[in-house]
Amino acid sequence: MKAIERVCTAQRIERMLDLGTGTGVLALAAAMLGCRQVLAVDFNYLATVTTLDNVRHNHMQRRILVVNGRAEQHLDYSADLLVANIHYDVMQHLVRAPGFLEKPWFILSGMLRSDAKRINDYLANRPVSILDRWSGDGIWHTILGRTRKH
Repeated sequence: MKAIERVCTAQRIERMLDLGTGTGVLALAAAMLGCRQVLAVDFNYLATVTTLDNVRHNHMQRRILVVNGRAEQHLDYSADLLVANIHYDVMQHLVRAPGFLEKPWFILSGMLRSDAKRINDYLANRPVSILDRWSGDGIWHTILGRTRKH
């Protein structure tokens, strides 16, 4: 959430893609920070039901669209910010997909230390700048970055 706040206060974020939305907390945070459109995607049907309930409870139906589906199938969605809080098995494919580099900002989270290292090593050879890294409780890792062509 700290990374989303940092991006949304540094620049106006019109559209966000939230892959692995879970309960929708990050999608809601972005919408509350001014993001006009959020596509919140999760493969787990119960997660999307929970997210939709949370979106309705917060009266954000006009700003957040909740979709039950695979993250990889939504990477072409045009967005200023990509947030992926997702398992490494999916994350490793997302960062290699052409649509990844089309997003000016990205936040990658939910990775164990060894997985975050692999993602960092891969991104070191890509046209991106890593702006910050966080390690919550020493186990879960988050990367905030920006693509260089934006």
